[in-house]
Amino acid sequence: QLKNLPFVKGFIKAYNIDILPKKISFYYRSIYNRIFRVIGGISTAIVFSKIQFSFYFLDELIMFLSLVFLIQLLIINMIRFFYGLYLYIFKKEIFEVRNSPLDQAATK
Repeated sequence: QLKNLPFVKGFIKAYNIDILPKKISFYYRSIYNRIFRVIGGISTAIVFSKIQFSFYFLDELIMFLSLVFLIQLLIINMIRFFYGLYLYIFKKEIFEVRNSPLDQAATK
């Protein structure tokens, strides 16, 4: 009965809280953004591994895609952090895990 443990209930509740605003979450989950994140992640891995190609424009394109991907990642994580703080400070009821009257461990 692992699901009935209080810390597991809290973890499940925290995992299901969306800490991005609705519009940004919709944009972040779109198929075009997912494709861009895959391409940006691959290009960032290529830049960090210092692989060089024989075509100069390909190196520049990979560097540009990697830079845009890292900027997008930074902005999304900053929004996630500050929106999470906003939710924690002003909407604490979202983070509450209510004890069920049927939960014997919480009532003892």
